Amino acid sequence: MPSDKPDRKGDNASAPSLLRGLVYDPDGHRFTPSHAVKNGKRYRYYVSQKIIRGEIAGSGAVSRIPARDLENAVLSQIRRFLDSTDQLLSSFATEGSDVATTRRLFSAAQELARELDGGRAAAGNELLTRLGARVVVHHDSLQIFLPKHQLRMRLLGAASPSVLGEADEVTDAVSLSVPRRLRRCGGEMRMILPARSSNVGKPVPSLSKAVSRAHDWIRRMESGEFKDQRAIAAATGLDERYVSHILPAAFLAPEIVEMIVEGMQSRDLSLNELLRDIPLDWNLQTGRMSGESGM
Repeated sequence: MPSDKPDRKGDNASAPSLLRGLVYDPDGHRFTPSHAVKNGKRYRYYVSQKIIRGEIAGSGAVSRIPARDLENAVLSQIRRFLDSTDQLLSSFATEGSDVATTRRLFSAAQELARELDGGRAAAGNELLTRLGARVVVHHDSLQIFLPKHQLRMRLLGAASPSVLGEADEVTDAVSLSVPRRLRRCGGEMRMILPARSSNVGKPVPSLSKAVSRAHDWIRRMESGEFKDQRAIAAATGLDERYVSHILPAAFLAPEIVEMIVEGMQSRDLSLNELLRDIPLDWNLQTGRMSGESGM
């Protein structure tokens, strides 16, 4: 059985922790970056300090949550907020806001979204910490708090209160909420969120690799380079059963391929589910994916 090991520094080259110091339970107990190793694979988590201290969690309490899924959900929600003109205006603009200020607000929000998408967890953690971000993990939802006064200063600088509104208290925060649930997928616990919330446009490697390989193999079979699946297995060093399992991915509907390439599929979609009894009719494929995977 794998055991959780707290990441003392919380941020390193192999497993950075974007939300280090920012995740709490509803009672204010912090979640600490941790990891477990199973069959040589490293899984990152955020673990309640109550569990690390050996305290018993209450009924229904969340003790451990997958790090990648949590980080993706938080970044996605913040980015959606920064991309929403309605939410930005309702949070920061007032009746006296002029066009120039509004444009500056939108431009600064887009720049902040790009910074958060920069790819470096250490820089992202520093930025979120400066913004005063706080993530609260409830039993069936996530809440993300961004203090308005800090976010306002980041977006508009030291602009006058008459333009920005009078809500300058630290407790006045943008609150973003996301439903969530945990589900075991292929031996790993995953956090399942609504498709729009969990997605940040990052493909799942196992799915995108399968689609890429299948299309490449079919193309090379059509050109005569490979005679059959056995020839593919011999040339690639892969198991013939694996080759046979993956090849149907070449016949997925273009809409599904686009979802996978762009990382827009449901977070709980596994490779086996993707390739299970694929109908040749593309409409049936997309209909089934919509019904079963929540796409």
